[in-house]
Amino acid sequence: MAPRPRWLFIVRQDQRRLYDHLRQAFEGIDLIEVILDRRRVERRQEMQPVDVDRRRKERRAPLSAAEQELWGIAGFRLVYRTEDLTIYESEGDVPPKGE
Repeated sequence: MAPRPRWLFIVRQDQRRLYDHLRQAFEGIDLIEVILDRRRVERRQEMQPVDVDRRRKERRAPLSAAEQELWGIAGFRLVYRTEDLTIYESEGDVPPKGE
């Protein structure tokens, strides 16, 4: 059986009210997940050589100019994924679903 499509709303850290609104609006809809962006800064700030890169491929695609503008104006990003996703909530920032 093919994995189900999934919409993922990624909301900027400073948009907590938007995050709360979207979580409430889409509560109970299995195809939609709403999360807060956990990144504070880019992890790889300087390029240092490594013996073996354990990543199979780069996981983050760079945002286009239009996506960057929308991220700044709207405060969220909407991603459509067909593969299975594992979402890790930021510790302490987000109450578990259903509370």
